[in-house]
Amino acid sequence: MFALENGATSRDMLRVIARLVDWLKDPEQQYLQQGVLEWLRRRGPSLDSQVPWQAVHNLREAHSMLEDRVREWKAQFWREGLEAGMKKGRKQGLQKGRQEGRQEGSTTEARNILLRQLRRRFGEVPTEIEIRLNSASREQLEDWIDRVYEVETVEAVFD
Repeated sequence: MFALENGATSRDMLRVIARLVDWLKDPEQQYLQQGVLEWLRRRGPSLDSQVPWQAVHNLREAHSMLEDRVREWKAQFWREGLEAGMKKGRKQGLQKGRQEGRQEGSTTEARNILLRQLRRRFGEVPTEIEIRLNSASREQLEDWIDRVYEVETVEAVFD
């Protein structure tokens, strides 16, 4: 009884009930079996309120009911863990997506600023330079933005 009340896990409870079933299987143990069943009916709700302890007629039934509950618990914990993991993953994905979106937007804005400055200073921008701008990093674009008014030709910006 002590092991049942102080069992750390549902597996502990199952193990104790299985031992009791085995230990009290002989007909001369019937009186003791009834005592354990009565104890389970009274204390069972504090062990697991979802098991219908009052409907238990023998220790094998108690063991069977607890096995069912353990399966239910495992499935529930698995679902809850999966749900929590998916929620965390979505949150991290959204954060990463937002960060990447801000970086991409910032790079696009730097590219647009550089193109506008090049057109104002040097006129039409050659296609090969526009292609080069489209593959440049934000840092590279910022360096070129700083050089626009320091050089004499559009090509010199990129030297």
